Amino acid sequence: MIHVQGLEKSFGDRPILLGVDLLCRTGETTVILGGSGAGKSVLMKHMVGLLTGDKGSVEVDGQQVGELDAAGLRALRDRVGMVFQQSALFDSMTVFENVAFPVTQAAREKLSPSELAERVHESLALFDLHDVDDLTPAELSGGMRKRVALARAIIRRPGIVLYDELTTGLDPVTTRQVDSMIQTARQKLGVTSVVISHDIGSAFRVADQIAFLHEGRILAHGRPEEMRRSEQPELKEFLSSWEPA
Repeated sequence: MIHVQGLEKSFGDRPILLGVDLLCRTGETTVILGGSGAGKSVLMKHMVGLLTGDKGSVEVDGQQVGELDAAGLRALRDRVGMVFQQSALFDSMTVFENVAFPVTQAAREKLSPSELAERVHESLALFDLHDVDDLTPAELSGGMRKRVALARAIIRRPGIVLYDELTTGLDPVTTRQVDSMIQTARQKLGVTSVVISHDIGSAFRVADQIAFLHEGRILAHGRPEEMRRSEQPELKEFLSSWEPA
């Protein structure tokens, strides 16, 4: 579903990505694991054309992202849901309005009020959210805000969902709830998921594949059990800080 080859990116004289190769298989969850400043979010932004690489290529669902014009990028982003670290809900909108927003703003998708309500409630119910239509983000717990953000991301039934550092700053209980919702999206909707994270425990719970990004390069890539056994020095050092619960 996503194929990155030889991707390089610098900002001024500061190199960020130094020839990244990555394959994200259809219907699987790939976690891009690494420390702060490794280039994880920069890599994700290339997948939806928010950034363009200096060298290399990014192919998403058979399309070369760097070759798409504005209309092509809009069409691509229609097929990709994004969930951000801070949820990025609109404070002035209710839960219903937040979840409905991608549909109400889509020029090519017009639903009747009853159809829209059905779609919103189906999306919320996937993540065990009921009777929350009229609540505002300020009235929700951190975990509920994450679930509302994911309901908004999947309301148009995208084939790909990107998650950016969702568990940063969350307590262990809420972190496991977020992990569960990522698994729910994959199991019930069959989406291809890419998760940006530095949370080792969360990565091993949700991933089908883990790619370890360190100083702009993928140094190891494989199934979770393969990563646990890896002798790659930087990965071993990174994993050594993890104490399984």
